[in-house]
Amino acid sequence: MIAWIAFGWRPDEASDGQVWVTSRGPGGAWRNPQTVNTAPVTRNYGGVAVAAAPGGELRLLYASGDPDTVSVVYEVTSSDDGKTWSLPRELTEGSVQALRADSEGGWHALIIGPEPFNSQLRYGYAAPGGAWTWTAIGPATDEYRADLGLLELGGRKSRIVLTTRAGTTANPQPHLHLYRSDDGVAWVRATQAPMPAEAVSDPTIRPQLLAVPRGDGLVVAAWSNYGSGMVLASISTDGGRSFGPVEVIAQHSPDGSFSPEIDYGIEPGLGYDPQTDVLVASWNEIETGAGETFPWPTRSYLARRPLDRPLGQPWLDGVTPGTIDQPRRILDRQRRTYLFATPDGAHAGLIIIDERNYQSRMTYREVHLPALTTQAES
Repeated sequence: MIAWIAFGWRPDEASDGQVWVTSRGPGGAWRNPQTVNTAPVTRNYGGVAVAAAPGGELRLLYASGDPDTVSVVYEVTSSDDGKTWSLPRELTEGSVQALRADSEGGWHALIIGPEPFNSQLRYGYAAPGGAWTWTAIGPATDEYRADLGLLELGGRKSRIVLTTRAGTTANPQPHLHLYRSDDGVAWVRATQAPMPAEAVSDPTIRPQLLAVPRGDGLVVAAWSNYGSGMVLASISTDGGRSFGPVEVIAQHSPDGSFSPEIDYGIEPGLGYDPQTDVLVASWNEIETGAGETFPWPTRSYLARRPLDRPLGQPWLDGVTPGTIDQPRRILDRQRRTYLFATPDGAHAGLIIIDERNYQSRMTYREVHLPALTTQAES
């Protein structure tokens, strides 16, 4: 199941957002995308997240608001594999960051609110058939973006949260924090290795968490620095209690960029292949230099990280899908890609965004993780 927000279907493209969703049917074919919102959403101030429960129920959260006031979170559900969806139901105030479903059909959500940016981080839980309850995580430290990982191991459900904040006028010090909770109520800060200032010196967008029931619990945090082009990671092998030194994913040059024309390295995606015990990451690098106009030229890349290497090591060059013999080749200069993989590595693919088409912009390409991890070049 894939969901996205598209703009541009009328002249007021900053506030004409439509929430689109598509899902696979029993035969594996993708259904025609459909919209689930009943009123347009506003650009940049909402977010969208989807998840599927083991029993077949699908849920989608999205939000819309104004940066100067609040953002409202809505929920829609489907009980027929995404053929039809309920009308939106208002849940709370905030911006949507993540949605997960556990093995027992419980739902776990992460929002920042009530204001969509620079506001309080909150975790939500809904038991199967139950109502949502919301708990604040940490102090109100002007959070900007966040992600939620769910680790089910030894009968325990651990929630791990990665949250980032860029410097603001009121709070100029940026940060990257990791929290952990076994009950969703009591949250503690994870122990983090010292982090160099440049790792969070610019607005840290698109944080990503991967939680895998490997050993005592493998948790990988990844993020990107929008202004410096760096794509970075930190790894925990104890279930999110402590995280190792910063590791560079995009390592083409010391600042993480591929060439002088590339300004931004963004949007890391993570996967884990249990057959080879190797992590895989994708990211996009965007040119916004002189003479370039939107949609900006984009390069998409992959990197790999064998877990038998010590913590703190740079990741290794991966290969772009379909070009095994030529690492680093551009997938398509006008498309951005995002690696998705289930925690067990059984299913993986690239979600591909074509920014030249505002309405039918999403496609999906299957990838074989063992091929990426064993045939890549360092």
